[in-house]
This record gives sequence, C-alpha cells and structure tokens, in this order.
Amino acid sequence: MGTLHYLPVREDADRPADQVSIGQRIMYDIHQIKNSIATARGMLLLLKLTGEPEPPREFYDLIIKEINRANSLMEVLLPLARSQYAE
Repeated sequence: MGTLHYLPVREDADRPADQVSIGQRIMYDIHQIKNSIATARGMLLLLKLTGEPEPPREFYDLIIKEINRANSLMEVLLPLARSQYAE
C-alpha cells in the first residue's frame, strides 16, 4: 500500500481530480484518528492489566494527547464532509 500524504483542500474543489484528493485526505485523517484511538485504548488496557494504584502521570498525558489529536482531526473532517453534501 502506498504512502498517504496530507493534502490541503482547495477552494475550487469541483473537478473529479480534486474529489480524489479530498478522498485521499479523508482516508489519511481517518487512519490518523484510528491510530490515536488505538494508542489511547492500549494505554487504558495497560493501566487496567497492571492494576497500579497510581499509574505514571505520563500515561494520562499520552491518553489525553491522543484523544485531543483525534478530536482535532475530526474537527477538520466535519466541515469537509459538510461541504461535500452541501453541493
């Protein structure tokens, strides 16, 4: 599978080639959201399995960072999706 790169959305995205670029952008962002969720889930499972009464603060910091990252990516995708359906 090829490498996906971040592709900026152009204002004049009305040609078929631009639609492909938007599709690639969405695939990339969804993949990144999936990575963030998997990281947060893995950290939570690790906390559960170790049963440490006071896990390192870095665990919580990483989980919060990944959740914030996924949320930021979704905030980029939602307007893009809305613009696609508004046409």
